[in-house]
Amino acid sequence: MIFQNIIFDLDGTIIDSFPGIEQAYQQALLHVLPDRIVPDIKNLIGPPIHKIFALSLQLDDEVILAELVREFKIAYDTICWKNTLVYEGVINTLEQLKKRNIIYLL
Repeated sequence: MIFQNIIFDLDGTIIDSFPGIEQAYQQALLHVLPDRIVPDIKNLIGPPIHKIFALSLQLDDEVILAELVREFKIAYDTICWKNTLVYEGVINTLEQLKKRNIIYLL
């Protein structure tokens, strides 16, 4: 069987968005709860950011969680997304697939 399509999961496969997520998390926490110590969230990446805040801060106050999420989104969408990294070898792999007409890059 010959497949005609290749589907890539972007986050965690082609790119590492953790640096931007971590920075936006820190900025949101500093803005909303400036006296809180910033916990390590590396092992919590995956669930929605609301859950990451709740778990990492052991917090169940929905008003504060909503404010943290709002501040996170502002920070990530305006600046922190720029800290996203492309994994080593990805660009070369995509270029090779394009040369073989296996994928099309826009």
